[in-house]
Amino acid sequence: MLAAGNIEYKDQLRNIYRYSGKKDAASQKKVADAIKFIKEYAEYAEIAGVTIPGLDDLPFLAEGGRVNRALGTPEMGEITETVEQETVKTPTEKIEATEVTAAENIEPMKEVPVMDFATLRSRLPKEITDDVVQLLANSKEALQDFYYINSQNDVSNFNTKYGVNLILPPQVLA
Repeated sequence: MLAAGNIEYKDQLRNIYRYSGKKDAASQKKVADAIKFIKEYAEYAEIAGVTIPGLDDLPFLAEGGRVNRALGTPEMGEITETVEQETVKTPTEKIEATEVTAAENIEPMKEVPVMDFATLRSRLPKEITDDVVQLLANSKEALQDFYYINSQNDVSNFNTKYGVNLILPPQVLA
């Protein structure tokens, strides 16, 4: 391409100088095509190790300067934008707890161990009915909410949310 393109290179340079000041679409297309050709020609010349006199003086091939620096330099106090890409891998194991932050619960929730009905039934007071124990055994979210009950208000919210009638002995809430 370099040897055969040398004549075309000169023709394209002429097109740039001849049509660059014109505003019509045809002239602008000729200039755009010529610039594209010269940039490709310059890349091939660089790869081949050939020096083309005057190539570095062409303004449309210049690098550096204020290109992509519209926001200024950090030394002058302007803002620089950085785009960071975050990759998140989804876990392959099951997650047993959720993290919740609310006004009543300032610290994140701890992981609550998943238990079956028999284990829960043996650990919970008799006042808690089997339907509530069954709910806790089948719903990780309900078990998590149950674990963080601290007041009668929490019990009422639990009953409303899950449609059950949980009754805790007074000594449990104390």
